[in-house]
Amino acid sequence: MPEKTPLVLATSNAHKATELQHMLDIAGLPFDVLTLTDVGFHGTIEETGVTFEENALIKAVEVHRATGLPVLADDSGLEVDILNGAPGVRSARYAGADATDSTNRTKLRSDLIARDATSSPARFRCVICVVDSMRIHLTEGVSHGHVHIDERGEHGFGYDAMFIPLGADKTYGEMTPSEKHQTSHRSKAMSAMVDVLSAVAVLPTSLTLLEVRHLLIDVALCAMTTEVDQLEQAIRRVPTSHHRELYEVLLQSYLFGGFPTALDGLSAAYRIHGIPPSVGDVDRMYDVAQYCKRGEALCREIYGSVYDKMTSTLSDVSPDLATWMIVEGYGKTLSREGVDTCTRELCIVAMLTVLGRQQQLVSHVRGALRVGATFDDLRAVEHAVTELYGVGTSKRLLDLIHLQERRLADQGG
Repeated sequence: MPEKTPLVLATSNAHKATELQHMLDIAGLPFDVLTLTDVGFHGTIEETGVTFEENALIKAVEVHRATGLPVLADDSGLEVDILNGAPGVRSARYAGADATDSTNRTKLRSDLIARDATSSPARFRCVICVVDSMRIHLTEGVSHGHVHIDERGEHGFGYDAMFIPLGADKTYGEMTPSEKHQTSHRSKAMSAMVDVLSAVAVLPTSLTLLEVRHLLIDVALCAMTTEVDQLEQAIRRVPTSHHRELYEVLLQSYLFGGFPTALDGLSAAYRIHGIPPSVGDVDRMYDVAQYCKRGEALCREIYGSVYDKMTSTLSDVSPDLATWMIVEGYGKTLSREGVDTCTRELCIVAMLTVLGRQQQLVSHVRGALRVGATFDDLRAVEHAVTELYGVGTSKRLLDLIHLQERRLADQGG
């Protein structure tokens, strides 16, 4: 029997965990469902989203960030047509912050009567979100029907006693749990998520080097845009266990995007992951000779036989800049520990592609290949650029990949 993957359900309700475990077991999926109590999560999550999707994602991301485990969270509520979709995401607190099921139903009844209505078309909606170290999955379930000002039944909770699903003559409050399960919004959303999880088989709790590299490349690309939300989403996808690599990629972005770019990225990482990792170079005495030595070594590794000509040309233009490039750029920044040279180079390729720095891009495409990157690695960068910035931007890199492939083929011939 395969080892089970832990899956945290963002609730302390043991009954809900048992229900989900039963559904996953029936589907033959190797998951071990845990509650927030099981994993020791006692934090308060502020559901500040304006949609069910946003709230489900907020909860799932918050718990995933705290535990590092795959998390399933949901958000649901009632949407009433005559009330323009209210109570919606405020269903649980419709009558105020300290609302109870009873006071919420009373307010709903009052709002219907205020519109001279005894009933209205309505729907229960549920969105389920699963977040793991690589992906975000969202599914939705909807139960259409009508709400009525009269309450019927003692089962269920919330607005169940006021809601009759389409095709039924009983409210959810009059149905047994098994009867409600057949048409409920939550069961539909959960069944859809079970199908999704069946397709991906097992959620990763740890990442391969290649998977981490792809996440870091996305961060490098998003660091070059002013879309803060986009950058934060990319940063959130990097597990806390790989915070050091994330820190290094954002730190090196100052060499290509400038100090404000790096500051924005590192500030976003601080908001999401907390204090920066322990790093060695910060507390060391500034040793120019040491940085120059390791910077020159890294430059020769990346630039190969053109290193001497490149530095000579740069020195003719500006001896200061030539020295800074070796000492500050390569010696002090790019040769730091924390992330491998190949990943650093691929992230640089990503940044230069977006910035349109064609001459430097040529050098770093060649450099990436010299330090162990493959053409598939470069194509992965090109695909990521296409997804975020479009084919017009990624074509700069694609043309260089084709050029290097032709040169390699000519040398082989």
